[in-house]
Amino acid sequence: MRTFREILILSSAVSILAVPQAGSAQSADSDQWKWSITPYIWLPTINGKFRFALPRGDEGGGTSVDSEVGPSDYLTDLNAVLMLSAELRSGRWAFGGDLIYLDMTLDTSNVKTVTGDGGSLTIPRETNLDTETDLKGTVVSLVATYTLSESDAWNVAALGGLRYFTLDSDIDWELTSTLTGPGFTFARDGHLSGDTDMYDGIVGLRGKWWLGSAHHWYVPWYVDVGTGSSNLTWQAMLGGGYAWQRSDVLFVWRQLDYDRDEHDLLQEIQFGGFGVGFTWRF
Repeated sequence: MRTFREILILSSAVSILAVPQAGSAQSADSDQWKWSITPYIWLPTINGKFRFALPRGDEGGGTSVDSEVGPSDYLTDLNAVLMLSAELRSGRWAFGGDLIYLDMTLDTSNVKTVTGDGGSLTIPRETNLDTETDLKGTVVSLVATYTLSESDAWNVAALGGLRYFTLDSDIDWELTSTLTGPGFTFARDGHLSGDTDMYDGIVGLRGKWWLGSAHHWYVPWYVDVGTGSSNLTWQAMLGGGYAWQRSDVLFVWRQLDYDRDEHDLLQEIQFGGFGVGFTWRF
């Protein structure tokens, strides 16, 4: 359960690596339509808080889980993963899309906390005999950008768009015994499931600084903020890249956060880590 929510975060975090497109050498003065595609990998450390309704037969408000997980905790549990972004550009305008799909089965997750009407019950790790979490998540981002200013050394573009995140999760647990908390009981074994859909409008800025006159090495940056289904979501990126005539390689640090209401399945998500992408331009 702990790993389950962390990896949800992974889905969200991966939502806009359309930033590699910032490495494109095409000038904003060119009105020729060109497109680029960027497969990438992003491996963040994820912190999150989730809440499930308790199944029938248990008394209490629900389960609440807080945890942290790193790449070493989830890489071996991936059933399927796809991270891909693309962009169509002409002159100062660009239109980009990003897709992330994750499917994983986590057989090392744990139920950590159960929260009822009277309070919370902490469940020791050794009490978990067999806990498995299935998680499927998809993140789709669509943005339009407009170059505000550009020179031989740098450029800055404004952006606006939509970020969509959907999550479907299931958890099956088996404990050593039924546990009693303040005013409720939690069954020795059972099943929990939940799903959520989030639509958030986002606005922001992105750009790059070229290092040297040859226009090979550069520093890309990105920042956005938004709201909608979330109370607040924001994302930031900073990295380094190298550009050839028709391709780029990019290394970045990214941070993506979501903040939602306490009654939502997905209450909070913060993730950050390194990513690498490779762009082809056509």
